[in-house]
This record gives sequence, structure tokens and C-alpha cells, in this order.
Amino acid sequence: MQITAPISHGSSGGPLFNLFGEVIGINAMSFEGGENLNFAIPINDAKQLLAKSSTRLLALPNEAQPQKVKKRDGPPPSPDSSRVTTLQEQQMCAAAAKKSFDEEKVGLGVTSRWYSSHYDAKSSVCFIMTFSRFEDPPLLNQMFISVDNALEHRNYALFHGNLQADGSYKALADYACSVDPIGKDTVHCTTSVEFERLVNQYFNIRQ
Repeated sequence: MQITAPISHGSSGGPLFNLFGEVIGINAMSFEGGENLNFAIPINDAKQLLAKSSTRLLALPNEAQPQKVKKRDGPPPSPDSSRVTTLQEQQMCAAAAKKSFDEEKVGLGVTSRWYSSHYDAKSSVCFIMTFSRFEDPPLLNQMFISVDNALEHRNYALFHGNLQADGSYKALADYACSVDPIGKDTVHCTTSVEFERLVNQYFNIRQ
């Protein structure tokens, strides 16, 4: 609606009062040099907007309210526990894993080899999981899987097993399928499927 009351810059959105102090509209706009052309939104139109379920009035503070800090039980978490792996660290790990794989000596009877790598920001370890399949003597139909630190000479898990009739691989002995999680006791397994599940669980690395 058009009004005769002058509206200055910054008055848009403010209430428009009548002589009785009642709000009859919301100041909207004015045209400069337009012979006192000022406009407001009728209050009844604004009431219709407030009546809709999709519209809510929120009490917004003038100043930021202090955040309440929830107390934690025990010591604060390590700053590295939630650190995001950077692209540079991932690339460094991938390059180190490839170099380690290329420099590894290949044993007799190995017909296929492949590897997978993963950089864990929490432990700052570059894991490499290496697969070696033997289809020639002296280790015919055997599989060897090893999880190591690509930057240091340290082993975290290993599997050595025989090919079964169903196409799976079973460990040659109890010690031939084991995983050493960081800070935990050694976990033993019996099959390559179980081994890879444990490796994914503890080191977040998969084939």
C-alpha cells in the first residue's frame, strides 16, 4: 500500500504505525524524487504469512551467546586422532608403497603379485598389503599375504595358506594367519577371507 509518511534509508522492514500506535504495515520501499512515493506491506498480508506452518518467528540474539562446553570424562583426545589425511601424505604413501613393492624380491614359483596401500593419519603409518600367488613348484597352489609399513621395516600381519577345492585359501597353521593391531594383542585366523576382514578392520586397508 502507498503511504504519505516519509521513509528514510534503513527504515525498510520496520513497523508502520497509525495515530493510535497500532501496527498497520511493514515499511517496504520509497522512490527518490517521486513526490513522496512510499510503500508498505499491509499488516494483514504479513499475518497470513505467519499463519502458515512453514513460517516461524525466531528470537535472534543481538550478540553471540557463549557456548557451553560439555565436560569430558578422562583426558582430552589426542590432536592427531581426528586429523584429516592430506593429499600430500596420501601421495607420499602411494609412492613409498610402489617403491617397496617394486624392490621386493620375488620368490620361486610366484606367478602373480599385486598390492594395495593406505595411509592412516591417526597412527601416521603407510600400510602396504602385498599379495603373492604361487602356481608353480615348490609352493604350488599357495597364497602369501603380508601387511607392512611401507616406510619402515615392520610387519603387522601375514597369511600363508593353501588353495581349497572351493577356491578359498586356508592357513597352513595357526601362526600362518595372524594380525598384530597397533596397541592390541595378536589376533589369529584360519582363512584368507577372515584375514582380509581383520586387516580392513584394524588397518582400514583392503584388496
